[in-house]
Amino acid sequence: MDEQMFCFQCEQAAHCTACTGKAGVCGKSADTAAAQDRLTGALISYASQLIGEGRAPAPEQALLLMEGLFTTITNVNFDPQTVDQLTESIHAACPGIGFDYDMANLWHEPDEDIRSLKSFVLFSLRGMAAYNYHARVLGRIDPELDRFFCEALQAVGSECSIDTLWALVQKTGKASYRCMELLDAANTGAFGQPEPVEVPLVIEKGPFIVISGHDLYDMKCLLEQTAGKGIHVYTHSEMLPAHGYPELKQKYPHLKGNFGTAWQNQQREFEDIPAPILFTTNCIMPLRESYADRVFTTSVVSYPGVPHIGPERDFSPVIAKALELGGYPEDTAMPGINGGRSVVTGFARSAVLSHANEIVAAVKSGQIRHFFLVGGCDGIPPLLHRVRQAHPARHRDPDAGLRQIPPERPGSRHRGGPAPHPRCGPVQRRIQRHSDRAGAGRCVPVQRQRPAALAGALLVRAEGRLHPHRTAGAGHPEHPARPYPARLPLAGRGARFAGKVQSDGRHDTGAGPESDFGRRMNPFHLIIKPHKMRCDCAFTFGATVA
Repeated sequence: MDEQMFCFQCEQAAHCTACTGKAGVCGKSADTAAAQDRLTGALISYASQLIGEGRAPAPEQALLLMEGLFTTITNVNFDPQTVDQLTESIHAACPGIGFDYDMANLWHEPDEDIRSLKSFVLFSLRGMAAYNYHARVLGRIDPELDRFFCEALQAVGSECSIDTLWALVQKTGKASYRCMELLDAANTGAFGQPEPVEVPLVIEKGPFIVISGHDLYDMKCLLEQTAGKGIHVYTHSEMLPAHGYPELKQKYPHLKGNFGTAWQNQQREFEDIPAPILFTTNCIMPLRESYADRVFTTSVVSYPGVPHIGPERDFSPVIAKALELGGYPEDTAMPGINGGRSVVTGFARSAVLSHANEIVAAVKSGQIRHFFLVGGCDGIPPLLHRVRQAHPARHRDPDAGLRQIPPERPGSRHRGGPAPHPRCGPVQRRIQRHSDRAGAGRCVPVQRQRPAALAGALLVRAEGRLHPHRTAGAGHPEHPARPYPARLPLAGRGARFAGKVQSDGRHDTGAGPESDFGRRMNPFHLIIKPHKMRCDCAFTFGATVA
């Protein structure tokens, strides 16, 4: 079959290799993929020209770079027309740019190590740009970081040795930490230090708006414009942590709770929702007819045929739609993945470190025996199943939340019958059928669907160092050893490798010294597969190489 597109930047990639047909697994069309390649090629040439001027780019030039890179992240922009418009903006900002870099040179680079290292840098820059963009709209700018973006993009489009690229990958890890620091300073400076808070999962009757994504500036603008209008605001998916910021939660009482669960469940959970949905960043999925007429986008998000709120952030159309739809006629519970009527968020760095002495004491006394590292925001059903197995006392009634949804949701279009429960899928049914499967006392192997790139590698290296004489995933030393699957999952949708992890961090596949971790293992398998490549893709890597 002829290759109609080529995209392998996320864990959704077809066959864990690449999407090459008429559309990607994420729903992106071949036309959109081509437009994003053209945009990336223009960004590389633009950055090369800016760095050739011998200075950091001006703020407006850096903003254009961040918008362009952010636009190419998975599940952000499905509209090739708006992508091409951004490419034209880059050409207009840099009339002497000449020819754009041809991305086919990278995707079909014959040396897989060079291709992988360059791809890692590029995908990391895309994620870092999202963080940088969020910080920038809140007034936080780092000229040295802006310059690094240009230098790294120039390297992606240039002839470089493997050693040069490997050094650049490490610099990318350090730069991504700085991006995270910049965003942390921006968010906490504007909205205060996050505090632990209980977030209701009950949607109160009356008009409401669901806001999804990561942009706290958009959240603030929406809350300001909806104040006093009788409209409640509910977060969705990655926007949940907004509840922990005191300047948002305490100042705007109509920020009521959270709607739904992980981003990948949105098509089912938004079915016939009587309220508008505002997408501020990723992750937007291909829309279904039952709710497409009530979706709005803003910032870098774009979807064909969907109203877009421009940079002025006038959310009047969203507010009008909320009043038109009216919301639910009565309070409606939308239980989380584990059931219940509330979740807790806000455990940021300051909240945790303020109890550091108590946590250390609890570890020493044996009150805390496990820490679970969650690399991602998905709530992967297989992981949740294992959590239930490991802690049956906490999950005695796996369908505890299923009865909280009314037997028939308002506005149901399911052939005249009751709407299915939003989370009553095959995983939940399987848990109910096998509720007696208990595994108390065992460590839960952390699988990941959209973790940071190399988060799997970090986990494996950590296990190798903590328990160098045990097979990877063997569990806590105090518990009996158990066999681990021969194929250790590092990424969602099937990226695998097998063998033991050595105490020096190498992965022994039986290939002798050539299997040295970080050299002979194709970085493709660890870097390209796992994540949609937000900024945190390089954070973990920076920790690994430090």
